Amino acid sequence: MNKINIHNFQYFLKELQKNLVDLEHLIEQESVKLRNLVILHNVMEKMCNNWKNQLEYKK
Repeated sequence: MNKINIHNFQYFLKELQKNLVDLEHLIEQESVKLRNLVILHNVMEKMCNNWKNQLEYKK
């Protein structure tokens, strides 16, 4: 390999590493959002069940 190819390859590896770190951060952010959605879903499900039970009790 000549010096230009080595330099280009090093640049490619640095950019790849940067992109992988960025991707890791995005995955972490999405994971947090997903956990929050699961929590919200569970809360909404309990609320709906509670309302349903209250309506059945009033009958």
